[in-house]
Amino acid sequence: MTTISIVFKVVAELSIFVFLGFLAFKWRILSRNTAIEIGNFTINITLPFLIFSSMMRRFPKVIGKTWYVLPFLDLLLTAFALIISFFIIKMIRPKEGEKEFYLISSFQNGAFFPIAVVSALFSKAMAETYYIYIFLFVLFFTPLIITFSRLLFQKKIPKVIDVLKSIFNPPFISVVFSILLVYTGLYRFIPTFFVDVSSKIGDVTIPLILFTLGGSLYYAYTTKTKPTLPYILWAILIKLVIVPISFFLILLPLNIPSYIKIVFILEAAAPTAVNSATYSMVYGGNDALIGKVSVFVYIVSLITYPLFVMLALLKFG
Repeated sequence: MTTISIVFKVVAELSIFVFLGFLAFKWRILSRNTAIEIGNFTINITLPFLIFSSMMRRFPKVIGKTWYVLPFLDLLLTAFALIISFFIIKMIRPKEGEKEFYLISSFQNGAFFPIAVVSALFSKAMAETYYIYIFLFVLFFTPLIITFSRLLFQKKIPKVIDVLKSIFNPPFISVVFSILLVYTGLYRFIPTFFVDVSSKIGDVTIPLILFTLGGSLYYAYTTKTKPTLPYILWAILIKLVIVPISFFLILLPLNIPSYIKIVFILEAAAPTAVNSATYSMVYGGNDALIGKVSVFVYIVSLITYPLFVMLALLKFG
């Protein structure tokens, strides 16, 4: 029961930012072009600073462990969901939203949703340890979803140079640069002041993403976009049932550290990434469709996520 109340609290807190964004666009304080500009600002400026400051503070603490396994598990999780989504989308053959379906059903709410739940579930010391593992798990998540979104919604076959530009985006460069600094030991020479400033800049990333999501939801409900019931149900089933159950059964007999199993389930059971609509909007996809379907996914996750978290703690904790 405690876990269920914690998840409700987390969703309520995140929803406040989304609601403010919704009102700002509804009252025409901000325009759709502004939302796109805020999205670009988040992707290219604040997010790289958030990654850098987090890496400088947390990564050195686990450098001696097999941390490199965690990012590849996230790639495995995403690839598995994408494969299932591919077969489902070919089966239901929607009139619109084929590309958007991949974002909705394959990319999870990577870091801050699981982190918020962990912070409320565990002691401070235990929670901080899990912060590190969660962040390492989603190490390449942002570069992956940005690159995937950009290539997915391009109107023509991308050139090699365009693919390289998609991969070497600011968040990815921030990740790689931070890893190099830590492994070479040069991170010790970076002034604490600079890391603190980077952290303060990065802190606005999640609120801005949620804020622009509110704008996306407003425009979603002012359009005639109407996802079909099978489209919504399959998105929910893949994201909240099929993927987490599959990996829970796979992890159950494996002899690997319990923290890896718990983090994996925290990620696999999480609802759709809230920034999916933002990236879709920035790169030319149908963010209205993603916004509408994501609402249903989040509502159902209020039931499924606590169940999987409790199950993971019971079996792996």
